[in-house]
Amino acid sequence: MKFMYLVAMCLCTLSALAQKWEVGTFMGTSHYNGDLSEGLFMTETMHPAVGGVIRYNLNYKWSIRAAGYYGTISGSDEYATDERRRARNLSFFSPVSELSVTPEFHFTGYKIRSRRYRFSPFAYAGLGIYKFTPQAELDGVVWNLQQMGTEGQGSTYNQPLESQGYPQRPYGLTQVCVPMGLGIKYALGRSINFTFEFTARKVFTDYLDDVSHWYVPEAVYYQTTGDYGWRLMDRRSELTGRDVPPEELIVPRGNSTTNDWYYFTGITLTYTFFPPTCFRF
Repeated sequence: MKFMYLVAMCLCTLSALAQKWEVGTFMGTSHYNGDLSEGLFMTETMHPAVGGVIRYNLNYKWSIRAAGYYGTISGSDEYATDERRRARNLSFFSPVSELSVTPEFHFTGYKIRSRRYRFSPFAYAGLGIYKFTPQAELDGVVWNLQQMGTEGQGSTYNQPLESQGYPQRPYGLTQVCVPMGLGIKYALGRSINFTFEFTARKVFTDYLDDVSHWYVPEAVYYQTTGDYGWRLMDRRSELTGRDVPPEELIVPRGNSTTNDWYYFTGITLTYTFFPPTCFRF
């Protein structure tokens, strides 16, 4: 009898722990803000995004979420309202994949199967790692822009532009980010949780779009990526049909004083596990 009692206690403990776990999927959009965008929400550069979520509820106020996301970000001067930006004629697109762990705080408290706590706004911030690969199309070929050193990365050319210079090392394609967001959570039924959220990623690079600093001399590309590197760096002549005068090369290509951002916006549906009711003896 004591053995059966111990078994029942173990089952009850496992049941209580299981009620704290949620597993589900994310569906929404991904987009970005940086040198090749003019606003936070540009429908022309929003893309479908998906993800998976595992959540552990510490109590009715606090949760910890582990998640993975995948989407695409893009930007283009084609959509700019400023004529000078349209004349720059740069564009990019990039897949983005992310793994993150974030604590969540529910402002009014949330607990499924509770009338009082079945709805709550929430906020979260944590730490993640993401991978991106900015690309652009030229002559019918998709080029990985980081490998082309479009702002002089990897060159030993030793004549910096005015006092600014240009980056000597290629930027990393796998980096750390800080996910942060706001949302609402609602219990759809006895086991299904619904959330809608807007989430931003603070990154520590200005190269999500491969644009940050200055145009660089053509001589830089003779020793690295050749003619295609030069043409991907400066695409203004594609619109005008003429070569850009040398004096127009010593101008900013992007804004290096602020880093880029990327975002996921959408809904998450999760399932809360409820094992069978504990046995009684």
